[in-house]
Amino acid sequence: RWKQQDEGYAELLGTDHTQALGSKKHSEIYGNSKNRSSDQKLAALQEAIRLVGMAPPNAAICFCDGSAIPNPGPCGTGVVVHIPIPGKAVRLRVSASRDLGYGSNNIGELLGPAMCLAVIEVTSKAMNFTFTGPIYIYSDSVVTINALMYHSMPTANKLITLAVKDYLFASPNPISCYWVAGHADIEDNELADEKAKDGALLSASTA
Repeated sequence: RWKQQDEGYAELLGTDHTQALGSKKHSEIYGNSKNRSSDQKLAALQEAIRLVGMAPPNAAICFCDGSAIPNPGPCGTGVVVHIPIPGKAVRLRVSASRDLGYGSNNIGELLGPAMCLAVIEVTSKAMNFTFTGPIYIYSDSVVTINALMYHSMPTANKLITLAVKDYLFASPNPISCYWVAGHADIEDNELADEKAKDGALLSASTA
């Protein structure tokens, strides 16, 4: 689970990913969503598959993203969650979006991990069980991963960041967060992006 480290909230559970990168930055290995080569896209997809493969069979697997149209503007959060079902060797796949009103892309991304936990709780209760396994969360937002997993604090959205950290820290489930590349043909990450845009469009329609 998340553990206190010095004055911070969490120890990084995704150290394997950090060690794999070595001294190179994400952009050096995987490029970015605007100029990623085919080789970099393949490397990003393979790394995402490796990271998801680290999750044990009893883990919930989550992808989350945020969107604002325009940025800043009406914003939303989107998630795709795979929840293990007791007594079955499969995970239930649930996708959801949430309108957040006026805000930014970063706000939608920061709230993504919290929405993952909320979807797991609501879905498991609706199916009459309590999910007690580990939760693996994947996001393509470096800002979100740095803010939630390290001592990094963004210059904006500080209260939202602290609220999400408190919410995750209060969870009885072990939680791991990992960065994955955006727009690299990672199916669930692309769907989370679409759901986040749906949330932003809903915010615009109800403004």
